[in-house]
This record gives sequence, C-alpha cells and structure tokens, in this order.
Amino acid sequence: VRDLMERLRGKNRELYPENPNIIVLVNGVEINVLEKLDTTIKNEDEVILLPAAHGGAGVHVRAYLVEPHPNILDELNEVRKKVNAIVQIVNPSCIASLDHIKLIASQTWEAMKNNELMAEKPEIDLLMRFALTDQINLAIERCGYRGLKSVLIVFGLKKDVEKAEIILKKEFKLSPFRPIANDKEILEMFKIERKELESTSSDFDPLTSILVEKASLLGPKRD
Repeated sequence: VRDLMERLRGKNRELYPENPNIIVLVNGVEINVLEKLDTTIKNEDEVILLPAAHGGAGVHVRAYLVEPHPNILDELNEVRKKVNAIVQIVNPSCIASLDHIKLIASQTWEAMKNNELMAEKPEIDLLMRFALTDQINLAIERCGYRGLKSVLIVFGLKKDVEKAEIILKKEFKLSPFRPIANDKEILEMFKIERKELESTSSDFDPLTSILVEKASLLGPKRD
C-alpha cells in the first residue's frame, strides 16, 4: 500500500502515504487492522482510497437535532426548492457520532460529483449510506423519519449551507447535534460484532470507522 500511495503522490495533494485523512481499504478491510501501510496487495485486489477529512474537500456539513411537528417532511421539501444545499432528516438511531455524519455526507458529495449516486436524489443516497443498504425501501424503513426527534443534516458549498441554515432556523425548532443512539442499539441494527470493534484502529472511534467503511463499499448498480 505504501508503494501504491507513493506512485499516486502528486496526482492529488491529499495523496501521500502518511495522510491521516485518507482511509485505505483492501478488499473491504481497513489497512489499520491488517499491516497498515505495509499491507501487501496483489493483482485483482480492490483498493479503495476514502477521503476521511471532516466534511471532505469543498463540502461544508452541519447537523442539528430537530423537534417533530406535523408536515415536517412536506416543509423540508419546500425548503429544498429554495436552496442548493442538500437537506435530509435521519433517524438518530442510525447515527454514531458527528464524525459519522460528516464522513457519510462527504461520501454522498463525492458520489454526486462523480455521477455515482445510488439513487436519483442525493438525499436518498445519504439515507442509504446511513442505512448500509442499496435498497431504497429498506433505507427509508431503517433510517427515515419516524415522527420523533431526529437529526437534520445540511451539506454542500459553504454559501449554500449558510443560506439553508437561515431558512431552516426560521422554520424549525433546532438544537445542537448530540448523539442519541447508544452503541448497543447500532450494533444490533447493523449486526456488528463487538470483536469487530475491538480489532478496529483509526483516527475515529471504532464504531464510526466501521460504519463509514461499510458505507464506502456501497455503490450504484451497474449493468
């Protein structure tokens, strides 16, 4: 892996072996649980380089807790018509941390730029990545709005996010984000074993790292 990163050095200012903001997966496994940069790769191995910088390059991410009220989904649709930022409401039981939000938003942002969204709309792609599924109905069932206090996520270019925040704060009762779900709840939902947590090492907490890695392996269906 170190040799590969050296070969890629210079193609992008983020690509160099010791960059802590790049998560490297070999065949779906983060190299920190293998041999780190000394992990050997062979022909046909799949290597994924995932930007892990908070929010990703060029994308700004904000998250709030939002109180439920009637017609909130319809009102959010009206807000989306007024702004260029991406706005989505997510079941807090699917979210491990603020880093989790920022990294998943970054994945959707990169997929949108590369025309590789898993759904027609980035809001649905975001939901699918939190739900760890390529099935829209399951994503909505697992991580969609349930009429309870939820997490409102806004991301995009800085000027677009700032405009969206002004509108959202007028329309909804928002409070600063804090995790609501507990680790046990998330582990059960996504069938993650505790031994998997114990073997994970990265710059983020183990549960966030595992959820982000699994989401990075999702992709659009191809013919």
